[in-house]
Amino acid sequence: MNNIYTIDANICAGCGLCASNCQFMAITQDQNEGQFIINSNLCTGCGSCATTCPVNAITVKK
Repeated sequence: MNNIYTIDANICAGCGLCASNCQFMAITQDQNEGQFIINSNLCTGCGSCATTCPVNAITVKK
């Protein structure tokens, strides 16, 4: 089973590095809220978003 990642909106700086580094295009920015969201149907659990995040806002969902 793949890891499921989540973005903590309270920590996220909104830089978009996670989205620009996701090769599966699983991270998008919500047009209404402005928050970045990980689509669990597209996410493969590779973790590149979590290692890219400068504020450690992305973690494995427990």
